[in-house]
Amino acid sequence: MKSAVKGDPFAPIKLPVGFWVRVEMIEALEARDFGAVFRLVRKYSGESQTRIGRLTGFDQGKVSEIMRNLREIETLDVLLRVADGLQMPDSARHLVGLRSCQRGIANNSTDAVELETGPAQIDDAPATFAESWEGSALRASELWRNDVQRRSFLAWTGSAFMVPAVKWLADSSEVPARHGGGDQLVGSPDVATVQEMTRTFQRLDNRYGGAHSRQLVLRYLNGDVAPMLTAGRFDAATGAALFASAAELARLAGWMAYDSGEHGAAQAHLIHALRLAKVADDQPLGAEILAAMSHQAIYLKDPDTAITLASAARKTAEDAHLPALAAEACVSEAHGYALRGDERACTRALTAAEDALDRGDRAADPQFMEYFDAAYLSARFGQCFSALGRGEQTTRFADRSLDMDMSYVRGRTFNLALLAKGHVQQGEIERAAVVALEAAERTTEIRSARAIDYVRDLDQALAGHSENTAVREFRDFVAAQITAAHLPNA
Repeated sequence: MKSAVKGDPFAPIKLPVGFWVRVEMIEALEARDFGAVFRLVRKYSGESQTRIGRLTGFDQGKVSEIMRNLREIETLDVLLRVADGLQMPDSARHLVGLRSCQRGIANNSTDAVELETGPAQIDDAPATFAESWEGSALRASELWRNDVQRRSFLAWTGSAFMVPAVKWLADSSEVPARHGGGDQLVGSPDVATVQEMTRTFQRLDNRYGGAHSRQLVLRYLNGDVAPMLTAGRFDAATGAALFASAAELARLAGWMAYDSGEHGAAQAHLIHALRLAKVADDQPLGAEILAAMSHQAIYLKDPDTAITLASAARKTAEDAHLPALAAEACVSEAHGYALRGDERACTRALTAAEDALDRGDRAADPQFMEYFDAAYLSARFGQCFSALGRGEQTTRFADRSLDMDMSYVRGRTFNLALLAKGHVQQGEIERAAVVALEAAERTTEIRSARAIDYVRDLDQALAGHSENTAVREFRDFVAAQITAAHLPNA
């Protein structure tokens, strides 16, 4: 293909980040509906039928027929020509039955984060996300061992989440049997222990922050959970429960790493948690993990990745008939749109979240959704309005979010910071400083890189108002007390 220079009729079509893993595109590729594929390419690129045809080897009339579903793409050579012309990544090619990229087109996607010990190999098979429970167990165990040994991770990158998200949605293969044949007998009490340990670690995370107990979780995963997965002897029912429990704890390990500011490690843990959830055939947990991935992307100001992952979480939650989980995904999607500055799309997604909750019966929620209450939802709405610069709505929802379970100490710190931000956006400087000081004081009681970042953001936002006594008191406290020193690497 010729180089992409201005005026070059064969320059690649420019498509937005995350285009090939949008839910609507995944559905079109799975159905081999190339009319829909072409329509989506035109919608998101603005290119003409003539230009699409020039790159894929059709004249304009045939492109029009394909887009109107009057002509099908059936032969392999034409399918390859279309894939090459549109520069489909491997994740998209797999969904239509192709294997790797043709004609030298680079594939930059990955479904694993590179460790110091070397890059994980990407399975090139098109269909299965969890090719075997043994493989998923071994890969997760290696990750936990590497993290316990403090192996370094590459920095977070949104593209690393894309392939696992696509494979999660696209893989309709039968879940492989989980009959462990090792030497270590694993039964229901062992699974219950993992579940109870997860609840204990979750309480510690909410009370003290991610950096407080992250290494304890890793040592438990590496020393207790990994041997059960890789050397355990169990029947199919116990195996499913074991892998689901391991996936939930692995999700928590990823969340703790994210809260600690270790974003590459967090990404790796969440990816492997998703693999384990697939082996367990646990759709609700998979949706929750995808939502966590989206949450991290929001924090790192990557709205395209956040929206894509939230859409995948929403579809999974809807398929599992869990409206609260679908609402959580809708709010993450809304936050991604808010980061883009797209208020209309943000509002639509927030309305969808409310509609999902109105339709739902919370009695069916899994236990890991116990955090999702009115206060949490108010905080998420407030975060969306804060990203849009709407101070009045931000303070209104942040006020509501403080009517919360007091055991969520870190969450209350976040919500206070959100309220202070809303006051700043409204020009209520003194009120902002008073609330910001309370958030800063609480930050010294937990180990959370996110909390530190939120307080430092407030410090910068109030820097121009140091003539105000309350602002000076807040900023002096931040200078003296807010430090990353209490986020240990050990």
